[in-house]
Amino acid sequence: MLATLTIFLAIGGAPAFALAPARAYAEKPPVLVFPPQEDPIGSNCYLYVKSIYDFLPLMADIQPNSPPVKGGVAIFYYNDKTTGEKVKHIAMEEDIKESSFTVSETNYEAGKYTTREISYNDPYWVGTYFPG
Repeated sequence: MLATLTIFLAIGGAPAFALAPARAYAEKPPVLVFPPQEDPIGSNCYLYVKSIYDFLPLMADIQPNSPPVKGGVAIFYYNDKTTGEKVKHIAMEEDIKESSFTVSETNYEAGKYTTREISYNDPYWVGTYFPG
């Protein structure tokens, strides 16, 4: 009997596996999908950047130390919508231009991976950290 293997990511633990009977797929096989609430990287900017730089320091220790550079870590401080307190957000600098740069990030929009262009005049951007 054919079977389909489904992988679930257990938060804080090892992956869990489930075996289900195979179905006849007319067009293409199923695709594994991790819902946002089960994807810790998609809902945490620090884990996204740490998935690229394994040796990333703690969030509190990430401070500007470099001009914008491809592969750098952009640092932002936003105001929390409910408390008004400043919240740190980080993103990967992907492309550097004369008056802006492009970042890839997670959780700028809750639980999503996004890219966007940042002006050097963006009031929330405080600088770039480059591991090294």
